[in-house]
Amino acid sequence: MLVAGPASADWEYRPLSNQQPTLTPEGRDRLREELHHLETVNRPEVAQLLRSAKELGELSENPEYDDAMAQQAFVEGKIHEIKGILASARVVENEDVPYGEITIGSLVELKDPADGSTQEWTITGFVESDFAAGRISNESPLGSALMGRQPGDSVDVNTPDGINSYTIVSLRRQGEPRSARITAAKVKAAAKEEARKAEAAARKRSPKAKTTAKAKPAAKTAAKTTSAKPKPKVKAATKKATAKARSAAKSAAKTTSAKPKPKVKAAAKKTTAKTKAAAKPATKAATKKATAKLTGKRSSRASAAARAKSAPTSKKTARE
Repeated sequence: MLVAGPASADWEYRPLSNQQPTLTPEGRDRLREELHHLETVNRPEVAQLLRSAKELGELSENPEYDDAMAQQAFVEGKIHEIKGILASARVVENEDVPYGEITIGSLVELKDPADGSTQEWTITGFVESDFAAGRISNESPLGSALMGRQPGDSVDVNTPDGINSYTIVSLRRQGEPRSARITAAKVKAAAKEEARKAEAAARKRSPKAKTTAKAKPAAKTAAKTTSAKPKPKVKAATKKATAKARSAAKSAAKTTSAKPKPKVKAAAKKTTAKTKAAAKPATKAATKKATAKLTGKRSSRASAAARAKSAPTSKKTARE
């Protein structure tokens, strides 16, 4: 993966892939250690070889010098390449990895359903991949098939020998002990817990949920207050209030249905008497007037009748 370049000051890092290099924390540390070794050990060694070769005489026919120059070019090329990778690579930290999901840096345990055998692979970027060390690139057929999967999933991988099927048993991060393995059961439990937290957060954000949450303690308090036995003072006060309420209700009922009180009766009688007293003079005057008219008519009629009776008698008397 490391390409040797010419030993010149204007040599630049040229990546073998167009994609941005991706490193695990462990891969970054390995590259830093390798860079330190190249700069502090290999570079001085090559410089010493060059000095020794120059001391041998003619350089045009000096194989030791040619060999030292080739080694120097290789060392300088590796130094520049590692520096370029470290400067441009994206490091996948453990905190950035979703729980239970295979990504760069995951140590995956696979099971072959055909024979029941298991194998472990570490998913890395193309810079760190090393098949002999059990590190496969995320761009390889197996690595690309595993990316984003979870324990319990089954994957089919296209290989030169045909399609191979595997079941994902577990996964863990590089450097973690085997006891930290994430299985299918743990993934399900984590998903349930996340759903519960999301539901609780949604209830907190909802106004109805807030009202309900506030009402629950109040309802509990009210229920306790209602169900608890009243204290003696409270009990006495309650009885007194109840007695007052009953007496007030009775008084209201009596006032509505009972006969008028004496004062009301006296006022009614007084008003009736005044009305009668005011009506009596007018009634008497009218009665007298009517009586006078009737008496006058009667007297005139009686006078006329008396005259009529006395008229023949006066005539007889005059004849005699």
